[in-house]
Amino acid sequence: MLAIFERRSVRILAYLIFIVITLLSCLAITFPDERIKEIIIVQAEKQLNKGKDRSKRNVRIWEVNITDLDLWWFSGIELHNVVLQEKWSEERKQRALDEASDGAPPQKPMTVRIPRVAVRASLLSSLINLGGAGVFQVDFNSDGNDGGLVKGLVIARSDGIFIDAELDNLDMYRAAVIESATGVPAFGYMNGTASFIFDPQTGLPVDGTIDLSGNKLSIGPAEVKTDKLPSMAYLEVPRTSLGNLTFKGHVERRGKTPAFVFDNFNAKGLDVHMQIWGDLELSAKAGQSNSNISMRLQFNEEFVQENSLGPILNIQTLRSGRNGEGWYGISFKGRMSRMKPRGDLNAAKGPSKTKAANTKTDDAASNAKAADTKAADTKATGPTIKNKVKKK
Repeated sequence: MLAIFERRSVRILAYLIFIVITLLSCLAITFPDERIKEIIIVQAEKQLNKGKDRSKRNVRIWEVNITDLDLWWFSGIELHNVVLQEKWSEERKQRALDEASDGAPPQKPMTVRIPRVAVRASLLSSLINLGGAGVFQVDFNSDGNDGGLVKGLVIARSDGIFIDAELDNLDMYRAAVIESATGVPAFGYMNGTASFIFDPQTGLPVDGTIDLSGNKLSIGPAEVKTDKLPSMAYLEVPRTSLGNLTFKGHVERRGKTPAFVFDNFNAKGLDVHMQIWGDLELSAKAGQSNSNISMRLQFNEEFVQENSLGPILNIQTLRSGRNGEGWYGISFKGRMSRMKPRGDLNAAKGPSKTKAANTKTDDAASNAKAADTKAADTKATGPTIKNKVKKK
């Protein structure tokens, strides 16, 4: 057995293996996890709060906390119990307490909890794509329960940042992303893929697609604050079955402005049938993005009666968009920071009818613009040749 080590090539290989194991062991022992954790927290908060005016009342400022950090595959790091929490000012805290004392539902800062985030360098992908590449995993497993996984690849090059992601049986309740953003708990499972290319200068997507499917989805119950519906400060959301969901969309260029287009968004459950279509022109500041989105809803009559939803469905915004088939059409148009939903009978007819109406409106606008242009040209160049002909 020892005779094999008399060969020079074998000894060199053994020395190299010993050196690598020693170096990796030293790296694991002396790894400055606390220092790296501090750097990650500072940089994450810097990116999340970039460009935000902290003096404004409704600006959302984020704090980041990480419980633990470890090595992952010797070329990456693994973060445990990552928490993103909205930072409230003393004035905001007091306002929430005052509203609660007046009978409003308790309010809490928006919080997103992720049990595990892991990122490591991928040498092979870096060589193939001529750029820095990394593999990532966002794991929502906690307390021995399978919450699903988001995994994928990130490639950073001078001409763009490429992200490919896959959702693997993501548990909407354990991930709690929707509940954190809206205050309404969501249940069910999501699967699918998303691929996007981002401009390194603006941070906006310039190309990409999304293809997701949901299974046994439902939301609620919850009571949430809203300023989008007139005469209603708080909205009670009952447990609502959304059923199975199909969500497909893509990013397209419109001159210098990218837009996300809803190709197919359809959810049909026991309680409600929902469809969404249209597009959202994106801006570096979310509030300046322009929406041209339509939606229609159809509710199960037993669901409406059991949850006493009649008064809600009778408010002007919804009533004005109801057609004879029981569909409620709603449109979201204009700049996001000032946008409010309005009832829309064209939206109640469905995607094809709305697109036809929009096309007719666009054609009329184009004809009017052409007429204005012709009038402007006539004013600038004088009358036409026909008008210049003198009568005998």
